[in-house]
Amino acid sequence: MKDAANYVDIALTADTPAQGQAAVSTITQVLKERQQPLMTERLAQVDRSIELAKASLASMEKSYETTQASLRAQPPNSEAYLELARMSEAGTLAGLRQKVLDLENSKLSPTTKETELVEPIGVSDRPVFPKKSVFTAGGLVLGALLGTLLGFALPAWWEFQRKRKAAKQGASA
Repeated sequence: MKDAANYVDIALTADTPAQGQAAVSTITQVLKERQQPLMTERLAQVDRSIELAKASLASMEKSYETTQASLRAQPPNSEAYLELARMSEAGTLAGLRQKVLDLENSKLSPTTKETELVEPIGVSDRPVFPKKSVFTAGGLVLGALLGTLLGFALPAWWEFQRKRKAAKQGASA
């Protein structure tokens, strides 16, 4: 994925594949409905910003052209040169052109696109859980270990308790 922050990954457990697909479709539809007003507002903001930037750019280009024309028509004037130098130094025309381009590109970003499925819904007919064979094998191994442990540990414990009682009785006699 290009930008993982703009995607939602949903894992869903359902009794049947049809229920899973219905749930994902419902979630997608709800996200679209809730996102639509936000998306419309965001696009309107970007459009307003683009119009303001274009108007500023047009005004600045006109001022720049006027200053250049006055330099060509009249003998060199220090104020005109200063104005051109100020405009060039600030890079305002290039900066505004870049701002307009950035704003127009932001309309293409995932934040202004409708919610959609990125890939088809993957549904399996086989249950993922429980895995009976794994549980059975694990139970057999664990049962054998516990049986062996109890088979050796219980007689040893009983022998220890018997010797302790005998030692207590021998010490008290």
